[in-house]
Amino acid sequence: MLKNHRCDAAFGGSGIGADRINNTNYSIRPASAFSPRTAWAATLSPVSVVLNSQGGFFTSSTTQVSLMFGGPKTLSGNMGRGFVLLHELAHQLSGVTGAIPDNGLDAASAINNQFVYDNCVAQ
Repeated sequence: MLKNHRCDAAFGGSGIGADRINNTNYSIRPASAFSPRTAWAATLSPVSVVLNSQGGFFTSSTTQVSLMFGGPKTLSGNMGRGFVLLHELAHQLSGVTGAIPDNGLDAASAINNQFVYDNCVAQ
């Protein structure tokens, strides 16, 4: 998705987003480490993301994405998993993307999802 010019530009352009993904430490933790336990992933710092081992990133063939407008969209397979990573990347690069902390709040998550969807998925 970051190979798309519009998506790349939304994350700072010139491959900044791709570089951050390549230099992020991704770890996997059980659902008990998440609040809410249904969260698929969480950004711990600008270079650290944790994935829920029982979350949809690993257990679902489709990803249901809540949006502020035109909402919910279903993304399948790698597109869905890529979307999750880009959502977390938006948090990692919040100074560029304007992503807000969602902390399990559906409305805040939908705002951040809308950013990723509009810039990296929608045509």
